[in-house]
Amino acid sequence: MNDSDAPILELPVPKFKRVVIGAIMLAAFILFFVLLAIYNLCNFTGIIPSTIWLLLVGIVLGGWKKFTTDILGTFSRKEFIRAIRRDDGKTDFEYGFRLFGRWFSYFTVAVGKIETVKWNTGQASHFAGRELDDWSVAIWYDHDDPVKSQNALSFKKPDQDLYIIGMSGAKAETAALGQSVLNLLRKSGATFTQGENDCAFVRQSIPVA
Repeated sequence: MNDSDAPILELPVPKFKRVVIGAIMLAAFILFFVLLAIYNLCNFTGIIPSTIWLLLVGIVLGGWKKFTTDILGTFSRKEFIRAIRRDDGKTDFEYGFRLFGRWFSYFTVAVGKIETVKWNTGQASHFAGRELDDWSVAIWYDHDDPVKSQNALSFKKPDQDLYIIGMSGAKAETAALGQSVLNLLRKSGATFTQGENDCAFVRQSIPVA
């Protein structure tokens, strides 16, 4: 959550206005009921439903630190992807934003662990049978957790986890973001080649930082 390390590479991530408005409304809705639940607990009223709501929000959103970061990110004007050189010489890929002069990270992973960069339509287009401008950029990365691999619900990529970079949008906008992610990774030393189509790129070698 800090900006102590200067990025060796940094690129902006577009925030689409139509999606930002919806995200702000959703964040405001969740935050209102979180504060209401805390108020109820402080006044010893509605203890059970308030506790359940707070636990549910914490579980679904991945903990309070992540929840706070996501809420703050809703109000940030710009987001970025960047490459950070660590003390051990390896390079991290980070996705986050700056606010109040500080860096907040949504997602951080070692460049060498990223296995696939891919952009495609979402569930809305799938069920509608036509494109609904819900393209998004996904990163598949090694989670290095044998237990998770063994218990994975998806057998296609049991050794990887998925993270979505940026917001969903039209194909052209999303493809531009996907190419930016690829360019940053390649400049960080990773090697990616085209996969099953021109919207999927697969790691060929782990970079030696």
